[in-house]
Amino acid sequence: MVIRAIESLENALRNIIFCNREYSGEDVLAIWAPEELKVLGIIENLANRTIDPIVHLKIIKFIKRVANVDLSIEGEVKTKTKSQEILDLIPNSYELRLTQVLCNSRRSLDTNYENIEHIKRKSKKLNRKIANEFLMIHQEASEGLDDLNKRFQTIKEVGIQPYPEAFFFEISDTSPSYAGEICEIIINSSHISIAPYLDSFLCNIRDLNIDHALDIARQAIDTNDVTLCCAVARVYSYDIWARNPLPNDFELITQLLGHQDIVVRKLAIRSLGILAHFERLSGFDMKFTAYFCETTEISEKLYEFGDINLNLRKVAIKSLNLLALSERRFGIDIALNMVNVGDDSGLADDLCSIFNTKCGIPPDDLTDDQLNSLIQKFEHIPRIDEYNINELLLNSSKRIPYSVLQLLFNRINYVEEYPGPVRSHYDPLPIMGFDNDILIGFKNSEDYESILRNILNFALEHKGNFWISSLFKAASEFDPTGLGILNEWVESKDNEKIEVVSNLLRDAPSDFIFKQVDFISNLLDCAHSIGDECYGNVCNDLHNTVINGGYSPSHGEPSPKHVRISKQAFEVLKQCNVGLPIYKFYNDIKKCAEMVIRQELKDDEEFD
Repeated sequence: MVIRAIESLENALRNIIFCNREYSGEDVLAIWAPEELKVLGIIENLANRTIDPIVHLKIIKFIKRVANVDLSIEGEVKTKTKSQEILDLIPNSYELRLTQVLCNSRRSLDTNYENIEHIKRKSKKLNRKIANEFLMIHQEASEGLDDLNKRFQTIKEVGIQPYPEAFFFEISDTSPSYAGEICEIIINSSHISIAPYLDSFLCNIRDLNIDHALDIARQAIDTNDVTLCCAVARVYSYDIWARNPLPNDFELITQLLGHQDIVVRKLAIRSLGILAHFERLSGFDMKFTAYFCETTEISEKLYEFGDINLNLRKVAIKSLNLLALSERRFGIDIALNMVNVGDDSGLADDLCSIFNTKCGIPPDDLTDDQLNSLIQKFEHIPRIDEYNINELLLNSSKRIPYSVLQLLFNRINYVEEYPGPVRSHYDPLPIMGFDNDILIGFKNSEDYESILRNILNFALEHKGNFWISSLFKAASEFDPTGLGILNEWVESKDNEKIEVVSNLLRDAPSDFIFKQVDFISNLLDCAHSIGDECYGNVCNDLHNTVINGGYSPSHGEPSPKHVRISKQAFEVLKQCNVGLPIYKFYNDIKKCAEMVIRQELKDDEEFD
């Protein structure tokens, strides 16, 4: 109840103090000063009535926030004075200091956040001091553990989340043997409240007795308890454990990777990534790689977890990158055969980062079959516009353009076959278009014309799919070769082929119809010769081409885009005979642009 009362008072003061100090003048601050003092008086009364260290800690944190005042203002001076008086009432007792380090609140009590290193040193000194006091008071590990467990329960009951890792680390560092006894008690009673912090007690035991430390870790894993197994996996985040790994460490992680709980497996993968990092830095790559080569099950467990998400498989892939640098064949084999990226674009991007000319395996070291195997992993990932994926596809389009084209076809097929939920988060192609000339390999290929014809044939099978028009634009940029192939289909006077051509032109630049008048004229003539329906469909697609891109009219002025369209259409009309399909089309374009201009001006008048 007292804790909630303090929190309510803090909320009451928040707007009074912080908002008024930031936005108000001295007169307003003077008006609110009595209210501040009234609240501080209630806090003072609470501080006098209790010896509860949790309440005192809560009051200290609250006062530290309030006491940051402008001493040039009279009312603020009184607030500062009263705040200090309240702080002076609270004794700097062992109980308060112990509660403080269990809640890890040292930083929150320090008003100087600029010198982070100073704060860290100060915090470490305080934790070490309290650890020594604690060890003197509770000389038996079982007694100390009971005391900590009771304090934890009390802290959590009042809604405070404890963060005691730094304090437990100092206990372990000050007396590793004492910490070892606590670890063994925890393993035998994993339900106690401080069991999740086994790693903080275990961390420094390794420096005193590595065999004992590994034995404790093994005992914890053998319980199969999720809490204890997670703690063992986390202990490798301490460089004491990670800097000189032994084969036994890899065996422990192998056990954790086989645990039925997904969280344990994720933490084990993270630990493996940390070990790989330290192995790399210490020049110990070959031993680590040898262990992987001999223990294929660990590799399989690493990369076949279909339900692992977030960034943990990514950590494992980064460790694979380090391994691949020292054992290239092995790294390529793992990446191609064991890494399952599933539907995670970030994971796929991390995988591609392994194959990097500057700081990984050069893509040129892969055979065409290996490169094809790699890019096929990208069929179901939501996006392919990540940097490393783009770089790999750029390289692949130069060497295996048909494989890249088939990947893009498969992705378009995938979104058609699985609409609904898939479509809402899956982009078959980069939504903003291809970057870095990703498909330059298509243009440089001796089979360039054949590739474009494949795209047209694919479009014929998937009529109306806007992703295909985006693909054709990226592959051809409507260059003379691309237009020549489109014109072949136009002159076939086949209704479906002509409509495919007009569909593909929807992604052309908005000025395309004014720069390629001869092509447009031939398209319209052929469509008109087939019938009114074909001609109408083609005109609609070409209208969409013209309106591509946004526009922003100024108030009182028509949009420059529609003025330009009207003028360009007029210039084309001067060269056309009235009554021809081309004349009708460009006249409609001109009328449409003028209608939009009139409506814009009318809307501006109504707004005025």
